[in-house]
Amino acid sequence: MLCLRGDDAPSLVNVGFRYGPDNNLYKVRNPYIIVMTMTEVIKVTSKGQLTLPVKFRKNLGIDKDSYLLVEEIGEYLLLKKIQQLDHITSLLTAKAKKKGVTKEDILNTLKQIQKEKWSA
Repeated sequence: MLCLRGDDAPSLVNVGFRYGPDNNLYKVRNPYIIVMTMTEVIKVTSKGQLTLPVKFRKNLGIDKDSYLLVEEIGEYLLLKKIQQLDHITSLLTAKAKKKGVTKEDILNTLKQIQKEKWSA
């Protein structure tokens, strides 16, 4: 998990994130856990893109085909690598090919459902 914050982050933190009973993500402090963090300053481009430094990508196993979940938590952006998405995508793709379902079929069905929902 990678956490980006708008201001300078301390090198030692005892802050974590936990989901509450309402499924919202909350920042929590734990005085018994000290975690070493790596801090880098990165620039956002005019298109809103950013480049993750190599050391973060290597440590977290992030490559060109990786997906990241992004959550805004107060002044933080929390990035988490999603590993299940590739597996789920490959399963759905294999089932669709086996049944002969094309991308066009899916788009047509979605358009039909959208028309039905909006006309109701």
